[in-house]
Amino acid sequence: MPCSNRANMPELLSAMRRSDVFLLFYICKHIICLLTYLCSASLWCLIDHLKSIYSQAAKFIDYDTSFSEDEKKQSKQLKITCNLNNAACKLKLKDYKQAEKLCTKVLELDSQNVKALYRRAQAYTQLADLELAEVDIKKALEIDPENRDVKLTYKTLKEKIKEINKKDAKFYSNMFSKMTKPSAEESKA
Repeated sequence: MPCSNRANMPELLSAMRRSDVFLLFYICKHIICLLTYLCSASLWCLIDHLKSIYSQAAKFIDYDTSFSEDEKKQSKQLKITCNLNNAACKLKLKDYKQAEKLCTKVLELDSQNVKALYRRAQAYTQLADLELAEVDIKKALEIDPENRDVKLTYKTLKEKIKEINKKDAKFYSNMFSKMTKPSAEESKA
């Protein structure tokens, strides 16, 4: 359900001072935490709106050439936060391909980011790419072996893989057994 009366973020962001932009990102970062806690069907419009804000905010801070070194460090962290939060919105909206792309952007900036690995594994799982999901979830477990959500997702993923392997084994077993059984015509001859 699309939202109406969206603010034109590029105009808004370009009119703001850099310090105001960093404050805006700080506020947005906390809004998504609240949304995650309160998420229900009535908030889909708000999630869609935040997805747009995070996307435009990340684009804005891509142009960080005029930033000081300290601002560039803050900018990198904000890019990570915006892309991770946008990926969380995309997962909620079942846009798994975009969620995977956003997590990949984060991992280009920080290859050890457990949230990005975890969310990308969730996206890969929904896209039925279980091998890539397993690679990401194993790497997340190496980085943070005590993360409860990652451990639970890994357990669920292993069960899915096991189930698919059983189905494949049964399918190929049936196929090969039909190939090895002589047909009725061959047995008459």
